[in-house]
Amino acid sequence: MTTRLPSLPRRLIAVSVAVSMAVAASLLAQDVNAAEQVPYQAVINMTGKCTAQGATACSFNFPTVPLGHRLVVRQISGLMNFSGAPNTVSVTINEQNGDPLQGFIAPPVTYQETGFIQPTLFYVDAGKSFSVQVTASPSGQFASGPAVQFVSAIGYLIDCDKERCPDFAR
Repeated sequence: MTTRLPSLPRRLIAVSVAVSMAVAASLLAQDVNAAEQVPYQAVINMTGKCTAQGATACSFNFPTVPLGHRLVVRQISGLMNFSGAPNTVSVTINEQNGDPLQGFIAPPVTYQETGFIQPTLFYVDAGKSFSVQVTASPSGQFASGPAVQFVSAIGYLIDCDKERCPDFAR
């Protein structure tokens, strides 16, 4: 005696397999830590504020990282205007205490202006901040008035209350 199992319509089986594969693929592509990563973007606009008599450097001070979080910065960008064209524009990323984390040379100044988009990777713990210092040399001065000077940081915050943030090896 042969027992026959109830048959399902072929269309239902195909849809079930396709949905299962799509769900599995999306699970494989997801970042398991994504729930703890909050997108971060901050723009510090110093337009008209970098013009102290003979100012050749300007600091862009970013806000303090909220308690229970760690900031991961992935990109720094900016736009600077000068009253003359300096030979070199250097950009230094500093810890809250002033110690340098990273630095780079911005692209050459054209028409008294330079802009930069710099991929990076650095971390700032809760209760701390960082700054970006832009220095024009030799003797480049930041333009006054409505001439634009801003720096942007893009990255994400990690929720250290949900996932313990390990200490840094120094």
